[in-house]
Amino acid sequence: MNRDDAFRYLNSKKNTGLEPEGSNFKIRYEYLKRDRSLFNRAFQLAYGEHGLDVYFNDIHYKVINSMLGLYWVKNGDLLGSLWSKFFGPYYAEVYLMREQSIIVDTDNVNIHDVKQIIINAKAITSIKAKKSEVINNSYEFEQSEFIRLLNIIENIEKNLLENKKQDINDLNFLKEIKEKVPKLCSLIADIITIASPFF
Repeated sequence: MNRDDAFRYLNSKKNTGLEPEGSNFKIRYEYLKRDRSLFNRAFQLAYGEHGLDVYFNDIHYKVINSMLGLYWVKNGDLLGSLWSKFFGPYYAEVYLMREQSIIVDTDNVNIHDVKQIIINAKAITSIKAKKSEVINNSYEFEQSEFIRLLNIIENIEKNLLENKKQDINDLNFLKEIKEKVPKLCSLIADIITIASPFF
């Protein structure tokens, strides 16, 4: 079994999908006792090491932590808890984080670009903070809109990093989503305000 096979197998099991957990994400899988050996092997391949790269819908995450062999302890029900411990169902959880690093390529920077790089770096830092807030409120969006919004925010970061002009279509989508999700209107407006000078 390779890592792709492991993800295919895990996706066939009952799971919660990506759920916000503070500023990170969590996935809980459920499996039966008869599947334990194969499930443990697949789970270890997919998530068994801190820092492993994981992609969902082309979005990059890193493994923070994972736990196997969890079972429900039933309050005040010793017999039920023992049953869960020995017969399942069992649960496994993995905690994931989005990439947060900023890398500036300084190989071809001349002295006239330094001030612009400092301005861009400050904008990127502000955008990253807003992106974390968007991630924490992902449940407010349709899944397709959430993925597109994250991709646009990352595209803005990338263009700032490379000192490139921003895409006007990205700005238009931000304005559109701002109207659709009133609860996060001020958050999206902040992103627009930070990015606007670079369009």
